[in-house]
Amino acid sequence: MERRKPAIGRVNAMSVRVLPARVHMRGWPARLLIVLFIAVFGATAVADEALDQQWKRCTVADPDTSILGCTAVIQSNHEPWESLAAAYYTRGNSYLRKGQTDRAIQDYDEAIRLKPNYTDAFTNRGIGYVRKNQDDRAIQDYDEAIRLDPNNATAFYNRGHAYARKGQPDRAIQDFDAAIRLKPTDADIITDRGSAYLSKGQPDRAIQDFDEAIRLSPRDAMAFTNRGIGYARKNQYDRAIQEFDEAIRLAPNNAVAFGGRGNAYFSKAKDDRAIQDLDEAIRLDPNYAMAFTNRGTVLHALGQQDRAIQDFDEAIRLDPNNARAFFNRGVILRALGQQDRAAVDFAKAGQLDPILRSPDK
Repeated sequence: MERRKPAIGRVNAMSVRVLPARVHMRGWPARLLIVLFIAVFGATAVADEALDQQWKRCTVADPDTSILGCTAVIQSNHEPWESLAAAYYTRGNSYLRKGQTDRAIQDYDEAIRLKPNYTDAFTNRGIGYVRKNQDDRAIQDYDEAIRLDPNNATAFYNRGHAYARKGQPDRAIQDFDAAIRLKPTDADIITDRGSAYLSKGQPDRAIQDFDEAIRLSPRDAMAFTNRGIGYARKNQYDRAIQEFDEAIRLAPNNAVAFGGRGNAYFSKAKDDRAIQDLDEAIRLDPNYAMAFTNRGTVLHALGQQDRAIQDFDEAIRLDPNNARAFFNRGVILRALGQQDRAAVDFAKAGQLDPILRSPDK
């Protein structure tokens, strides 16, 4: 069985393939713009002491307290439209922090209705739509935020994330470039541009970005994790393991680093170590479909076919578009003489990823 990441092309009949480690991005929300409202509060003359207290509650970090304060301000009917827009915006931020995305979007809608040039409300509403997996709608909001403020690094950064989620790394890199021009020492943006280069299959260019991010932020576990993935893509597994070790030292709950190190150990034929790391990745993140896929691959190598099939089953349950899990399960089913079930899995894998055609074709 082939252990190293195979070249793209025809798959050998018994080649169960390990997925490359998941590229680690900041995820959503990419960056939430907050506190710009405070300047509005400071400029607002509040005669009513009780309302003054509600404004203060509206701007605190605790989202529940903030929601209560902002709601009281909104319902007071004593505020001019610009301050009212700020209250809706701030309450929307608090709802977003609590994971109540629809409520957040409603508040951003109202803030924008009251103040159509409210750049930050467009930016944060975009985050809400990303959370709802409506990336195109999010990009529209980021477009408008950038039109209103061409120096809005956060909007460029978040739009880059949305394009990356859509599988458009070139567009993502363009936006990360723009964000970096505005914030050249921001390690987070540089790390995520490196992740986009990894998605393009350019590990050397990606590693350059991770090097710079680590120089700027030496305790950035995500940059070490992704640099490890970059070295693994270059088949430099010992160096990759060193990077994952450091990432785990900095962030012991980093499931992606454990998953990446497990893949590297598997590539070095250290199957027991690979299983240990993939077990830990799954313990830390029970929804980590890729870790189930890769652990199933290692279990297959160890001859534990029933357990391998269970892992592929779980990977598919978590991610029904996981082509590799379908393909790998098909390989095992065919070896077990279950030709019909294998054919179904191969067909599904080929539908999701044409590279993963049935070995018989």
